[in-house]
Amino acid sequence: MLLCMQPVATVNYGLNEEQQCTVYLPWGNETEKIRAEQIASDLPFAFVCDKMNLLQAAFLLKNAEGIIGVDTGLLHLANALEKPVVGIYTDTDPAKTGVQVSAYAKNLGGIAQIPNVDEVYQTLMDCVAAYGK
Repeated sequence: MLLCMQPVATVNYGLNEEQQCTVYLPWGNETEKIRAEQIASDLPFAFVCDKMNLLQAAFLLKNAEGIIGVDTGLLHLANALEKPVVGIYTDTDPAKTGVQVSAYAKNLGGIAQIPNVDEVYQTLMDCVAAYGK
């Protein structure tokens, strides 16, 4: 399982405890790397990725069971790779910048709308289940 955002610890614990998933935390700059390291320090099943080029990131995404992310290039790359994705939007309108919605790709939130943890987790589980059909 791959998580492409500053994750909510509850979602990560659910992914690990209920799904036995490993969580990978990619980063794009030093600030994001520090944040990923702080998150991983509290979660023994979460790993901070090494610095990656685009091909390495695509390989990681292609092999993930599912991806949760904010509006970043990696999220849209995962969507283009036709992986189960949940895009979280809090500052932009997902109708304009969201992932291409399908049975296994969903957008949550919107401008000043933060989705709750249970909604994010359940939406990911629904996307992963739909992907397998």
